[in-house]
Amino acid sequence: MKENYSQLLCEIGKRFAFIEAISVEQINLCKELRHKIYCEEFKWEPETTSGLEINSHDELAKHYLMFDRTEGEFIGTFRIILGADLPIGKLLGEDHILHPARINNYSSNGEVSRFSLLRKYRNTGITPALILFAGYTVSSMGLHGAYMVMEKRLAKFITSIGVSARRLTEDMQLNGVRAVYYISSADALTPIAKDVGWNNEALNKTFEAFHLKRDITA
Repeated sequence: MKENYSQLLCEIGKRFAFIEAISVEQINLCKELRHKIYCEEFKWEPETTSGLEINSHDELAKHYLMFDRTEGEFIGTFRIILGADLPIGKLLGEDHILHPARINNYSSNGEVSRFSLLRKYRNTGITPALILFAGYTVSSMGLHGAYMVMEKRLAKFITSIGVSARRLTEDMQLNGVRAVYYISSADALTPIAKDVGWNNEALNKTFEAFHLKRDITA
């Protein structure tokens, strides 16, 4: 039976929420989560004395947090890198037909990265919400789509929920075997639009449950 993702998001939204990390404190919470996952758990990056995982692309990105209302803790994060010089360009090569510089203009796409979820939440059924919210956010920013570097396993999972992830490169060694993918905003919204239609108000309402009514980082 086909999954109704709009209903699933409504159910998940009763417990979990997303916020854009705007203050220094909120952005540091994103970096703390990344440190726990990227540095301490997977050893993809070196551990730091500050307990923050930081790189040069953070200044060009918008950062987001996922919050568990029941436990009162932040459990996931991702960022969307913006601007003319997306880091993904170095992996694609300047002659790639879908290089960021070749698609319409430099500001029409973003790059989703540092996609992280604490281990204890990974098999709880909330991963689709994190993926769909990231896609919804890309669309809400007026971007045509976003690039991602990911393992085949994650790409397969994204495809399984109805989001078309277009593979742009062969496998490469980058914290394991990964490849570059591109997901258009239309493809990212398709699983929800199949349930509620392509009306902007209906799509926004689907994600309303994830909005927090108060500042939980104060």
